[in-house]
Amino acid sequence: MGDLRTHVLHPASMTHRQLSEEDQIKAGIRPEMVRLSVGIEKAEDIIADLEQALAQALDAAASCETPDAGTSADSGRNASSADNGKGR
Repeated sequence: MGDLRTHVLHPASMTHRQLSEEDQIKAGIRPEMVRLSVGIEKAEDIIADLEQALAQALDAAASCETPDAGTSADSGRNASSADNGKGR
């Protein structure tokens, strides 16, 4: 992305946000896609930062999961999606 630093970007909401979801998909941009632009930092530092970020993301995702309380899988997924959207 034209920088010396490493960046992780979400193209659907950043570089391609002006396109409709249909046009993004036609352009090869999927909603779940992230772009890693590697800078000139030490490889070990980049790897450590990515490991830490992924661990935090997994922990956050795990805390959003609800135990099965007799609800359908779809209703649980919808509840999780609604919770995720509130933090934006």
